[in-house]
Amino acid sequence: MTTTATQEPTATTVRDTAASSTDEQHSEISRLPLARREELPSALQEQLDGLESQLGYLPNWAAASALAGEHAQHLNTLLLGLLGRKGALSQEDRDFLALVSSAANGCSYCRLNHIQSYGRAIHDHALATRIGLDDREVAELDERRRALADFARTVSLDVHALGDADIAGLRAQGLSSEQIIEALFVVIAFAAGNRLTIALNVLPDAQFFDA
Repeated sequence: MTTTATQEPTATTVRDTAASSTDEQHSEISRLPLARREELPSALQEQLDGLESQLGYLPNWAAASALAGEHAQHLNTLLLGLLGRKGALSQEDRDFLALVSSAANGCSYCRLNHIQSYGRAIHDHALATRIGLDDREVAELDERRRALADFARTVSLDVHALGDADIAGLRAQGLSSEQIIEALFVVIAFAAGNRLTIALNVLPDAQFFDA
């Protein structure tokens, strides 16, 4: 008996099949159909090409959100800019904030995604996974990381509960005003990304589960 391997649905393979019909109500990776790549704004196409070149595949979140056209382009510019460029915070800090925020917001796709990126940043996938499950159970987090995690969780879940004491706590850990405002931008931007990905029920990339 011969068996045929089942191909995991990815942004590239699903796009090829979904693009044949404009009447599709959903795709295999999203609650909505996928856009035809050649019909997207050129700047968005360049973003997708850049992601695909960098990662070796097009992540499902980018393929699914591309249906929004220029709106997706603008959101991508914010998200990719916050993580991809040098800022007041270190890359490791920003990846950490994105991971804790995604966990707090209950976005399984984003949690898996940022476990991967934070794990690479700290060269410790196991620790990144534990933080992604619940940072409050990770005893070895230092006080600075703990303050950033508490800040990210409060802004994500109950921003009205954020007070002067929270900002003072970040300052006590050596964060400058510029670093605090950047931390805030990371958290609120990824809250938008989390909610978009949850609402579309984006399928996690097969690459998240590679050994």
